[in-house]
Amino acid sequence: MTLVSSPADCSRPKISVVFKGDRVIVDGTKLSKPLIKNGKTPVRGGDIPHNDIIGREASKPFFASSSKDKLFRISRPTITQYISQTPRLVTPIYSEYAETIVSLLDIHTTPFRSEDDANETFTTPPLEILDSGTGHGSLSLHLARAITTANPPPLDLPVIKPAPSKHRTQSTLETTEPNPETPDDPNRAWTEWKRTRRAVIHSVEAIRKTSRHAETVVRGYRQGQYWPHIDFHQSDLSAWLSTQTAQRDHAPFLSYVFLDLPDVQERLKECFPAMHDGAKVVIFVPSITQVSECVKMIKKDRDLRLNVDTVVELGEGISNGRIWTVRAVTPRTIARDAAAAASLATTEQPDPTEMSEASAEQEQTDIEIMPDEEGITTTNTTDVIDDTLDPESSSSLSDSPTPSTPSQHRAPPETVMICRPQIGEKIVGGGFVAVFSKMSPEQWELQYRWRATRTGVQKKMLRA
Repeated sequence: MTLVSSPADCSRPKISVVFKGDRVIVDGTKLSKPLIKNGKTPVRGGDIPHNDIIGREASKPFFASSSKDKLFRISRPTITQYISQTPRLVTPIYSEYAETIVSLLDIHTTPFRSEDDANETFTTPPLEILDSGTGHGSLSLHLARAITTANPPPLDLPVIKPAPSKHRTQSTLETTEPNPETPDDPNRAWTEWKRTRRAVIHSVEAIRKTSRHAETVVRGYRQGQYWPHIDFHQSDLSAWLSTQTAQRDHAPFLSYVFLDLPDVQERLKECFPAMHDGAKVVIFVPSITQVSECVKMIKKDRDLRLNVDTVVELGEGISNGRIWTVRAVTPRTIARDAAAAASLATTEQPDPTEMSEASAEQEQTDIEIMPDEEGITTTNTTDVIDDTLDPESSSSLSDSPTPSTPSQHRAPPETVMICRPQIGEKIVGGGFVAVFSKMSPEQWELQYRWRATRTGVQKKMLRA
């Protein structure tokens, strides 16, 4: 067991002092191990004694000498430095991306104000956030920083790294040495404190080793300052959602959801019933095609009342992200043939030859996402009906001749995708973030009625 200082210590004015258990940056490049009494940090110029660092003012950089009398610059790591330099089992969501994601979620909490508020307890916190795919713990750390003011000050108790357990589903606490100020049952004290939280992050990871490592990363930053605001769960997302919804009588409880998973489309459907109306869900994927598949799924399944708020490309040299337009459209040839089929189905029988030709034509409408020189995504050579345009405008999109008489057995119109970067040049690396918001059935219906009265670019308010 390794003793880590109390998270509560970090909320006091003495936070400007370096404590045992803190980690520091040496010369801006090397992250030290947790500081201990009589410990040393090896450097090229010998060793830096931890006793020369502990107790120093941490609000600004200072200097310490090594055993070979060489000076080194010591500073407290920023969250960006800490995430990029901590040992990793998986690639982290770097701070630049995490900050953009938190900004897109637009989280606002009611600040904790007085001790009277601390006496109020909750069966479940009013604000619950799901971070599925914990990974390195980077996003959980940033999310916790966004909600920390909503909760009362953490307990002034020592925090101990939990012993390994195959059945551990969330953080546990243990003590290894007596402390006269420590309650007889620290676990119970923390449980009672957690009932006073007004905001909590559920960090769910299927791989036990990864989940434990992420919790270690979070505990190690500024003596675990943000750890009390996160509940770590080692579980498959489906199983965790099933358990949580059953405990809440299948009532929605999530206000924000973040999904960083391979099968994000299916996970999006699983999370939907657990989300409040108005809740936001963000997916983080490496390819724009994965975003388009989610939009297609929403287009086909109208029970998924999710509106596409924005799609942002993240990467080096794109500042706060490049905005993409992703929406579902119907190929013009298919829509035209389907309309003709509906009007002629009762008057004449189809020609088998025409059926084969029409079917072959329809099969050529596969999604192909490849921004051209103007940044426009194409779908083979088939014209499309952009559902954000007026009927008069869309009718001028195609000069192709009228197709042969369609069949009454033709399949219903298929949906293809239009994906286009709105500005900027193509870059390598990063990923794509899509933000969806859940709408109530009443809002969903009203939006369709409202959209029917809009024209031109205003129809882009509903892209799915």
